[in-house]
Amino acid sequence: EGHYVLPTYVDCLSWEKDLKTLSWKSRHSLMVILQRYCDAARKGQLKGFYREYLNITRPPESDGITEEQIIMTDFTFDKGTCYFQYEGLFYKCKPKWQVGIDIATSDPGVNDESCITVSAHVQCTSEVSGTNDVKYRNFSITCHIEGGAYKALPDDEDPKQKSYVKSIIDISRNIGEIGTIYMEQNGQQKGIIDSTKQGLRDRNYHFTIVGIVSAGNKVERISSDLKVWVSAHNKILIPKNAEGIKMKNQVVYLGETNLIDYADSLSMSTKGLALRAQQSQYLQDRLNDFQSNSRQNTQVIPDWTTV
Repeated sequence: EGHYVLPTYVDCLSWEKDLKTLSWKSRHSLMVILQRYCDAARKGQLKGFYREYLNITRPPESDGITEEQIIMTDFTFDKGTCYFQYEGLFYKCKPKWQVGIDIATSDPGVNDESCITVSAHVQCTSEVSGTNDVKYRNFSITCHIEGGAYKALPDDEDPKQKSYVKSIIDISRNIGEIGTIYMEQNGQQKGIIDSTKQGLRDRNYHFTIVGIVSAGNKVERISSDLKVWVSAHNKILIPKNAEGIKMKNQVVYLGETNLIDYADSLSMSTKGLALRAQQSQYLQDRLNDFQSNSRQNTQVIPDWTTV
């Protein structure tokens, strides 16, 4: 469904059993509502969707993301493993990363720069100090952000010139395995994407690169994507550096300024991950409920030693 990924009909049917606020189920099933949401989001008509189907005058996407939901931390990498600290514990993970690339516009008078963002939704492990216990926790992570003026191919005469090809190769070498790369594709940007693909192939690097065509209200689309990404765990982790500060400011103040390149790059790097993050959290919550109920229903059955 274009930029939006819909769950399967079977998944929707299973989720409906636990929904208590779905009215007119026979007329508007969960699948229908999600399809209407995607259509409205692509057309930039989310306000009308919420009024008609949910009786909400102000879309939740317009509420924005708060600073408290964006946690900044330091990330380090070693042989494809990512390390970071959160709430006093040290975590590690080895995900397959997604890359989002917002290509700078060439329109005159537009203060814009390219941005490359690397994200993943992953289960991390942490060994509790002084014990043999291993703690598991799911995170929505953006481990790397960079920005500036880029060319498609490296410039041998100017090694300081940034290029998409060099940055992608550096990410795969220094950070870890790359799954899919999403690049903005509007107008002349398709030529940049084609050059980047060819440049990587010439260097024997073969990645899946997908062009994303923006449609409708761009700010509303970015806001919608990022709200879902953040809502999976009510927070996201980003690097504690200057690029992270730029990202945080653009996400928090999205729609209030003209700068959206970093926020758009983050949105592309989380394509499809947000839904999987919510599904993962849903399954984890169900498992926690099951374990809690199991403990409450546990009965001590006497054996010959206690009779």
